[in-house]
Amino acid sequence: MDLCPDGRNLIAYVQRSVEEGEEFQFPGFEFLQRLNITQIQVKLAKIKSCIKKEQDLSSNDGELLEKTLRDYVTAIRDYQFIRGQRVIRGTEIQDRKLPLDQIFRSAEDLNDPFPTYYTLHQDAKEKIDPIREAFMKYFPSRLTWSKEERRQRERDYMDGKLPKRVSKFVDYSVRFLIANTGGLLLGVPWVIIVVQPSMLKSMVVSSSFIIFFALALAFGVKVSNLETLISTFAYAAALFGLIGTILGCSV
Repeated sequence: MDLCPDGRNLIAYVQRSVEEGEEFQFPGFEFLQRLNITQIQVKLAKIKSCIKKEQDLSSNDGELLEKTLRDYVTAIRDYQFIRGQRVIRGTEIQDRKLPLDQIFRSAEDLNDPFPTYYTLHQDAKEKIDPIREAFMKYFPSRLTWSKEERRQRERDYMDGKLPKRVSKFVDYSVRFLIANTGGLLLGVPWVIIVVQPSMLKSMVVSSSFIIFFALALAFGVKVSNLETLISTFAYAAALFGLIGTILGCSV
């Protein structure tokens, strides 16, 4: 039984995939993955039975045991890796299966040899905060896609899909927005308090803006709990210092 496909078809298929800049999706082969793990389990069980029966471990048996255990761990690790990838659903499955069927399926194949689900390798994701995610989603793609990612994922760019990495435009825009927001969070309460200043008014305004700052920090920026706490303390200290100056001047 010849299991090797025609080399020219393989090269043509991969070349088309590279030229179109599509993300490489691969079948999960769930049945084969489980079959492989199960057959190694059975093999290990038989090795264990032989060792228990003979109460001895020869050098050849030791090498076989070592290799089989290594294969077993590798098979489990590979299975976990495949299961951890993002599953492709809907029309994307047919888009992937159709060229495979057309190029590689033969009359000798039983039913449909290609799996019904495919996975997509998940690259290590950047730590993208909700503000940048919103910019990447709603801004024009020519601004949210970097030149490098556009070259690597040309097909996805043409199909209108979202980028995976933050472009310089998005990054600088968010930085500018945050910088202006920081100024407003100190300037607005200063303007409110300086008009007919009083202790009660200062406490209400400062408490309201501190709560607003904490909410914006919690839901708008991805930072750790410690960073959130330190930032809130720093803002509260700056705001109270400003209020103290205003009240001191008004006395």
